[in-house]
Amino acid sequence: MRKLMIITAMVAVALGGAAACANKPATPSTPSSAAAADETKAVCTEATTASTAAIATLQAKLAEGTQAFLAGDTAKVAAAQAAAKTAATDWTTKLTQLSQKNIKPQVKTVLTDGVTTITGLAASFGTTSAADAQAKLTDFTTKLAAACASA
Repeated sequence: MRKLMIITAMVAVALGGAAACANKPATPSTPSSAAAADETKAVCTEATTASTAAIATLQAKLAEGTQAFLAGDTAKVAAAQAAAKTAATDWTTKLTQLSQKNIKPQVKTVLTDGVTTITGLAASFGTTSAADAQAKLTDFTTKLAAACASA
């Protein structure tokens, strides 16, 4: 039963993120000359792309885990959970790298907060409710979209 709860929470996180990432904000079309070295627009694009890819990977691994759970294959469940955690780690690594570029402070803050959120969710698979996990991830992706829209 605990593994089913883990899988349910992981699916909710992935689906919540997919829904939040689906609405890309409009980006400003006239960059100022003073912002020539500013990488915010490119970082926002990369962060959104990385988030979409990570969520797709999570969904695939979680679907595998769910099927394995239903089939009673605990080894495949564990492998799917490990792959999902690896995807989350890769995602946070990418967001950390992006946050270290020359970007607007509000985007940097959202990226570093997102790393903390995703890391916490990955560490708490099975102990965080699906609704709470979804709410946290939706909050991150919403904040990312807002910060990128105003950058």
